[in-house]
Amino acid sequence: MSRIILPGLHGEEPSLVCRVPDGKGGVCGKLFYERERLAWQQHVGRCARSHEAEIRAESLKGRMPIFDDDSWDPEYAAHMRKVGERMIREGRLETKPNET
Repeated sequence: MSRIILPGLHGEEPSLVCRVPDGKGGVCGKLFYERERLAWQQHVGRCARSHEAEIRAESLKGRMPIFDDDSWDPEYAAHMRKVGERMIREGRLETKPNET
């Protein structure tokens, strides 16, 4: 799919992209400007829920043995699961430097 990107106000270009797998070997690709960050977040959430099967099919866990639970140190795996739960509660998408 080809896209024409037109600069926004003051030459601004879209900087946010929906990278949810589309099930056709690509991604959604919808573009958003930085000022549309909330709209981008909402779109990605809806898009991910509607493409859940495609996301699972392209999951690294299913394709790479390194994500097998047996290859992780049990204490580190437990720690990272707790970090993930805390991130979900706090609405964060990135880990803090002291959490890894």
